[in-house]
Amino acid sequence: MPLLVCAAALILRLWRIDLTQFEDDQAALLSGAVHFVSTGRIPLTSGLSFTVGVRHPPLVTLLLALPVRVTHNPIGAAAFTALGDALAAALVALTAARLRGLLAGISAGALYAVLPAALIYGRRIWNPDFVPFFSALALYATVTFWQTRRPAWLATALVALACATQLHLAAGSLLVVWLAVAIVRWRDLRWQPFAMALGIVLLVLSPYLYLQTQSRWSDFFGAVRFLGEPKHTDLMALDTAVTLAGSDLYRQLALPAGQATAAFQHDLASWLLAGLALVGLGWGLWWRKGDALIVASWAVVPLLLSLRHTLAVQPHYLLCMLPAIAVLQGLAMRALRWVWLVGAATLAIVGWQLAAYLHFQAFVARAGPDSSYGMPLRYELAAARAARQADTPGSTIYIANADSSAGAFDYLLAGMAPTKHFDGQYTFVFPRGPAWYISQGGQHAYAFLTSLAGAPSSTVRLVGGQPAFGLFHLAAGAEQRYQAGRGRTPLGRASVDHAVDLMSLSAPRLAAGHRSTVTLEWRVTNSSAATGSELRQFGHLTDAGGRTWSTNTDFRGFPRPEWSTGDIVLSWFDLNILPSAPRGGYWFDTGFYQPVSNQRLPVYSGNREIGTSLRVGPVKVDGRAPPPPAAIRPLATWSGGIALLAGRWQPGSVSLDWYAKSAQSRSATAFVHVLSASGTVLAQHDGPPVMGTYPTTLWAPGELIRDAHPISGPVRPGTILEVGWYTQPGTQRIPVQLGPGQGPAGSALLLRVGPGGELMPLKVG
Repeated sequence: MPLLVCAAALILRLWRIDLTQFEDDQAALLSGAVHFVSTGRIPLTSGLSFTVGVRHPPLVTLLLALPVRVTHNPIGAAAFTALGDALAAALVALTAARLRGLLAGISAGALYAVLPAALIYGRRIWNPDFVPFFSALALYATVTFWQTRRPAWLATALVALACATQLHLAAGSLLVVWLAVAIVRWRDLRWQPFAMALGIVLLVLSPYLYLQTQSRWSDFFGAVRFLGEPKHTDLMALDTAVTLAGSDLYRQLALPAGQATAAFQHDLASWLLAGLALVGLGWGLWWRKGDALIVASWAVVPLLLSLRHTLAVQPHYLLCMLPAIAVLQGLAMRALRWVWLVGAATLAIVGWQLAAYLHFQAFVARAGPDSSYGMPLRYELAAARAARQADTPGSTIYIANADSSAGAFDYLLAGMAPTKHFDGQYTFVFPRGPAWYISQGGQHAYAFLTSLAGAPSSTVRLVGGQPAFGLFHLAAGAEQRYQAGRGRTPLGRASVDHAVDLMSLSAPRLAAGHRSTVTLEWRVTNSSAATGSELRQFGHLTDAGGRTWSTNTDFRGFPRPEWSTGDIVLSWFDLNILPSAPRGGYWFDTGFYQPVSNQRLPVYSGNREIGTSLRVGPVKVDGRAPPPPAAIRPLATWSGGIALLAGRWQPGSVSLDWYAKSAQSRSATAFVHVLSASGTVLAQHDGPPVMGTYPTTLWAPGELIRDAHPISGPVRPGTILEVGWYTQPGTQRIPVQLGPGQGPAGSALLLRVGPGGELMPLKVG
């Protein structure tokens, strides 16, 4: 029975295994294993760190060295992970069989074999993905010890739990269960097997312990500091447990990249499967036998300890629960009275889960990187093969991929030309010489490369026909061709921390309620500047009052370690402008900051610091416009087609409604003067419309522009105001008339403040 369960689970995990995920972490772990195999030098760490900032012990590198000795192809390592998870299915079946017999074992093993969380994580090359095997081994060994009283089994469980904890710290919660069993059955313990177990654990940990002695136990103290950080209590761990127990993981991974579901928004099937595990848990607690309580505790303890947490609880944090969840589901199935009913219910669930798995695999092959699952390994391998065939001496390979997977090509292209990475969704880096680009389809870089170089030399396509990757060749000088194009606004001498010069901005069309792209061109002027090793870019749309109207994400488009002096870079900001944004002019604020401290880098104009962001613009947004007047009856009209429809005074400001009769080719400045009875100017405000954000050159024919000017002078009903326009530069006043046939033109319009604050025209002067 265990062999059949293991074989079935392995076949499922090997089916289309080239659709597994392969990103930076997987590539880094495999690179460490290759280095260990090729040099024979035992690693002190895997090269990665846990989220809490503690470095990994080297166990995952030692495990991955086994498949790497056979092949460096990532599919071999993924198959090795699949084998471990298939063995976990067999151990789940054996554990359930020990508790309730053969039928319970078959049901539990079959349910684990098709469990979505086990299928997804059970063939990926990542340290948490080995946790279910060691957790299943420890669970089986602990239950067997309870039933047989042989201490060697509890010693085996200790070794397995120590390995699981090295692979992910959350598995250490199961040591609480192990310790409780050891205390209850202390009379059955013998020192010899535990001394051997402790020796094995210390042997595996010895390189890591040596590292700690050399670094003054920095990881140990880092873990202590993390445990002391403030924590909050919520039910997110319970929500994650339902995801692991049910089938909703497929739906979550099929969501568009970056999108997440609300808490506890699971499908009915997931709730039913979670309920099945809960029934098994209730049976174990009600039965009150030690072995059943062990299984129940295996599922409950990690969950309870995760209810109070510092970081958001991700599904891979609780993979140590997965074997126990499947055992509990099998026990619940066995609670059905008739054998045929147990078999029919198990077959129904397995069949339904298999159908969902096949559908999800077909979706992954078709959707590629558009989903939260990300780019499957199949297409990355094909792109790497195309690059190897096209590689030419002296070329650099630029990887325009998603930020989380750009480093995967370092492993796949090992031994080839030097590479540079950038996130092709947000960034493009111009070549310094002959270069090949591997660009992920559907991103800005892919479209930009197509505009520069034409169709790609080679295309890797998804099952649906869309390009997954394109291979492009560019010669030096591509930046000159881009800079020769139109629509770019030069930014003068704006420098970020004397490391980056901001060169130009392009914002061809911005519209409220739509994704609108702004392109920033910049140059690395000093790659060795002390700006920090990790930087993010921001770019947001703000109005004259400083309010932000875009909700786009900040990004690490071009990683700081990749910078070389002289690199010319394009950054694309997809501004999600709020639908309620009024039509008019806005500023684009951009710059860089350090994500850990959120400290922005200073911006300089020449040698003068001007703040922590560069304000560019104004740029125009087509948005919500004021309602058009029923009839155009201007109070006055200025030469060139600017009309004043209405005006109003309220304490502190004068509001003017301008109407553009035609497009304005010249920039003009409006002025509002408060006059005394003798004509002396008592207070005034001069400035481009809408506090400088909406210059006349952005106006379109037929637009109504509401323009407020702050006035702090002595204004009251009866006060005379002088309003007008002058050219900028040049300060030449623009002639104004009250209306056709209503007298000669003047240089300004005189208005009287009415009793209600309305402005009434008097004459032109």
